Amino acid sequence: MNHKQWIGFILFISFIIFSTVGLFNYYIDPLWTFSHSNKYNNVQTDFNVRIQKMNRLYFNDSSKYDGILLGSSRTTYINQYDFKGMNIFNMAAANMFPREYDGYIDVLQKLKGGKLKYIILGIDFFGTRVPEKEVYHKKAYHYLSESKKLFYRYKHLFSNNLLRYSLRDVMNNYRKPIEYYDRNNVRYHLKVTGKELSKHVEITFNGNMNKFRNIYKYNSNYRKILENLKDKYKDSKFIIFTTPATSKLLYATLTDAKKFNEYSRWLHDLVNVFGKVYHFYDFNTITNNINYYVDDEHFYPYVGTMIVSKLINKKLIESPKNFGIVLTKDNVDDYLKKFKKILESKNDK
Repeated sequence: MNHKQWIGFILFISFIIFSTVGLFNYYIDPLWTFSHSNKYNNVQTDFNVRIQKMNRLYFNDSSKYDGILLGSSRTTYINQYDFKGMNIFNMAAANMFPREYDGYIDVLQKLKGGKLKYIILGIDFFGTRVPEKEVYHKKAYHYLSESKKLFYRYKHLFSNNLLRYSLRDVMNNYRKPIEYYDRNNVRYHLKVTGKELSKHVEITFNGNMNKFRNIYKYNSNYRKILENLKDKYKDSKFIIFTTPATSKLLYATLTDAKKFNEYSRWLHDLVNVFGKVYHFYDFNTITNNINYYVDDEHFYPYVGTMIVSKLINKKLIESPKNFGIVLTKDNVDDYLKKFKKILESKNDK
């Protein structure tokens, strides 16, 4: 083989490898820049869910959505298709704080070319704190600008880094991970029991309580952030609900970390701004039972379906009657008085 033949052979092999990587990454599509689905890409783990969900919005038909669901990782477990009669996109992501909400609403309205009919917010009590620097994320328009870059989705097809995620997603179909997304932006979590559950609860509980004891400070701008949202999107219908972590975490937060006043302030801020709040984060059948959770704060997806049932007033699944109460300006004070008595009675035990 002469010099020219050798160079041609190397180029041919390189082309084959390059093309194979591109085709494989396209087929699996871990960046969610395409819409196809097959038996090898329907169990996918997220690695940067904000950019993945933004890609799904930008490269697919955004005009069909009439609403958005926003919140933290807890809200990611709510199935957007449970909102019957509504076309909702679940844009929730880990450590999403209220300061991020308007950016994603703006992006979807821009891509849609019109106003949203529904804005649904899963509100966490921990979201009332001033976020630490490490949980600050780039603004929504940053992720949109990434998706809009010239040849963005084709350029990444030939990335070795993306190949790593593609290979992982293929393996996921044979050894299902404990948590994953399907190609329809629906998140799943396998059942956690016994020692594994106890370990998950201990780790997350200790982490959360460390923040409430040593870091937490109620954000003085919290209510203003909510008011700005309500004013900015006054033509949209807001549906507000509190995300239910375990009663173990709630009890320790309010007693050990002494955050009852902040909890009360939180609920007052919500009802004063939005008028009506579906409240799930108290002592009830769901929060009192650790078997509804994967750790001390994240509920299983079917609990998310229970929440949606209350929000849309449709029986999608059986749920306890004491799970979820509608709070308004008229009843929030009375509710908090009764809740405090329940809390005090637990202290006496």
